[in-house]
Amino acid sequence: MTAAPATPASAAAPEFPYSFTASSSGNILSVPGTQKSFTLAAGEAVYLSTRNVSNTLLTSLRSIDNPGTTFLLSCWKAGESATNQNGVYSGQNTDTPTETTVAGYMRWLLVAPTAGTYTCELQVSSYARADTITYAGGRIHMRVNAGAEILHSYVGPTEVVQSAVHWAMPNVPRESEYVLWSGIKQLNGYTVPITPGTDTMTIVQDVNITTCIAGDSGTWPACAGGSGGSTMRTWIDAQPQYANGTACGPLIKGPVRSTWISPDRHHKPVTDTLVIPRSSIGAGCTHVRTSLKVEHGGGAQAVLHAHWAGATGGNRPTYGVAYQH
Repeated sequence: MTAAPATPASAAAPEFPYSFTASSSGNILSVPGTQKSFTLAAGEAVYLSTRNVSNTLLTSLRSIDNPGTTFLLSCWKAGESATNQNGVYSGQNTDTPTETTVAGYMRWLLVAPTAGTYTCELQVSSYARADTITYAGGRIHMRVNAGAEILHSYVGPTEVVQSAVHWAMPNVPRESEYVLWSGIKQLNGYTVPITPGTDTMTIVQDVNITTCIAGDSGTWPACAGGSGGSTMRTWIDAQPQYANGTACGPLIKGPVRSTWISPDRHHKPVTDTLVIPRSSIGAGCTHVRTSLKVEHGGGAQAVLHAHWAGATGGNRPTYGVAYQH
């Protein structure tokens, strides 16, 4: 099982055509038909994931244009949509002219800090350089394709998903995001208490990565000289532990995912999942320490994103969840 048992919306969203100009490039739009609401007690949690999320470029563009699209999964308490949205995002460029459709996939654990009704929705933000918008006649047309939806699983001792925890890279200014030149970078993770009576621990970890290209050094000084694209490898490490924090058996290493990020793609989300049967963790182990490893496999240096974005700055680019079921 690689995803939590989940309940979809009553109906997937219809297609959503939209467009943007120079003045509206980068604006965040709600995707109609994707909203879900939950009435939660303080501390109650819901695991969310997306399905069938993609958008299609409808305007013919050149190979140098490569407009970008960011999908966001955002949640807020009633009355706080303008001040306190939280969630995750997934962004990449469209590699024009041969590619017209890109997809997004996000996972998020909504934990209610206080009792109330919370709403979650999919959002989309597309953007392009000024010269690209001019070439397109002043407006670029796109469409979120039909079928997008949010799946949810309540978390609790009487639910299929009995427990869940989450973590994220701390929010930093863009210019302070880590730029990986070579070797392996271990991103922060979490020490997960093992929930008695569960059969499986599933760990999901998502990271947005940018390959450095000419001009990026204005945002990330360590990108100076970057070109040619990047090969990145990612995987999840999980170390079972005794109560005192020492190793309890061997390290469990997840599958290694290799991702090529071309200069035209520029930035890309990478999603990893590690499923650990409880039977593979020793009986005396009480915790699992998990982290994401990112290895530079060749090419230009790459940015590992930690700057939170979104309508109110609460959407994380690098994020993890561990749930037990």
